[in-house]
Amino acid sequence: MSHALEGPRRVGDVWICAVVASGVQMVARNGGCRGAGVKTPVAVAVFDGKRLLAFEGDGTPISEAALEGLCPGSPARLRAAAGGRV
Repeated sequence: MSHALEGPRRVGDVWICAVVASGVQMVARNGGCRGAGVKTPVAVAVFDGKRLLAFEGDGTPISEAALEGLCPGSPARLRAAAGGRV
């Protein structure tokens, strides 16, 4: 599974994005193949122009460092998306 940043999107006065895990599974059988993809939210981050808050899918708060560990560069990308427009 790989992690990627979805969004960011402006919602009212804040910017929000999701970190998702995605993967593909392929199965070869009887001379053919079949594939399936999955995309699962792992974390959500919210930036209000001053504070960046991040949460796991169950609502447990995580640190900015943990968010960076899940998806390198995601805190910076969220701040850059806001670009002082919040």
